[in-house]
Amino acid sequence: MTSRHPTVVEVVGSLAVGGAERVALEVAAGLADRGWDARLLIAGPADPDGAFERSIADEARARGVPVDHVPFRGATHPASARALASWLRRHRPGVVHVHNRPQDWQVAAVCKALRVPVIYTVHLPYTFDRRRDQLLYTALGRAVPAVVCVSRAVANHVRDSERIPPDKLRVIYNGIRMDVFRPPAAADRAAARAALGWGDGDFGWITAARLHSQKGHRFLLDAIARLPADSRARFALAGDGPLQAELEARAARLGIGDRVQFLGARRDVPALLGAADGYACTSMQEGHPLSLLEAMAVELPVVAPRLPSIEEIAMDGTPVLFGPRIDGWAEAHDPDAIAAALLQVERDAAEARRRARAARAHIAERYSREAMIGGHAALYERVAR
Repeated sequence: MTSRHPTVVEVVGSLAVGGAERVALEVAAGLADRGWDARLLIAGPADPDGAFERSIADEARARGVPVDHVPFRGATHPASARALASWLRRHRPGVVHVHNRPQDWQVAAVCKALRVPVIYTVHLPYTFDRRRDQLLYTALGRAVPAVVCVSRAVANHVRDSERIPPDKLRVIYNGIRMDVFRPPAAADRAAARAALGWGDGDFGWITAARLHSQKGHRFLLDAIARLPADSRARFALAGDGPLQAELEARAARLGIGDRVQFLGARRDVPALLGAADGYACTSMQEGHPLSLLEAMAVELPVVAPRLPSIEEIAMDGTPVLFGPRIDGWAEAHDPDAIAAALLQVERDAAEARRRARAARAHIAERYSREAMIGGHAALYERVAR
């Protein structure tokens, strides 16, 4: 039976772990649950070949979302443009929604040539090294019917930096599954802690983020090295990325190998959060961090930098914010300030946990998966019309 809703294609550059890719999958799966024809398209150089990427594709298909791949090296690459155009003619989508840069303008260029409605999401407050790139995104934002921003902080940045008219901007917050991210049962928590090698006396911290310069892991490692000897803190870093070898070497040089373990890419993040006593974020910039929402939904105390997008989700002392307010991208974080925030949570754990419990209701009210899907569905209907 044909859906009365427009066919929607969520476009990503890969299925590597990341907030944009997770949002694309959750939106597509949520629309499929509501009877929509929703697809996930990878417009990138290679079909998913890593075990982690294949597992994401398998999850999407198991949740009713077809996954396709078009070898794509950019709109200025003739073979790529032809391959994408052929796919679009074959599937005739009602709306194409792009989630990565530079795929956003490249895919949009092909869509516009075929008169396929296209929109894109800005997931971060991007900066431009070249004036030409800034002008390109100004033109793109004015040519599409809407630009989705994942927070007010991102919308304000896009309005000012990319000169997008305010009436084109739509803030749709990232949302999470409250049924998946929730406080664990005691037995599940104990098992997850044992798997990590954490004892009852350890204060376990988790960080789940790609090992990339944006996430600022090196400042976290420097902060860990400044913790006093009597700190009970242990750290688990979930995620892989281009800086893995460098960060592992840094931890070894700092002599903190007994406190830090690198877990690699993981699919069991809810269980890892359930094992922890706190969540540590040292990002240089964020748009609307899913990882913090997930930690707060599990009722974990969170330590994070004073970024506009993080201040936007903060309430009643959680997250515990460190450092000065940063409007652009942070150039560095003060390891001493991070260490002080970590110690504050560890040494007043009862109060930190009390505030974290209150945060779950706040997350459920404002940042649920259902609200995110509803916002996208309404926008797609309008764009398709």
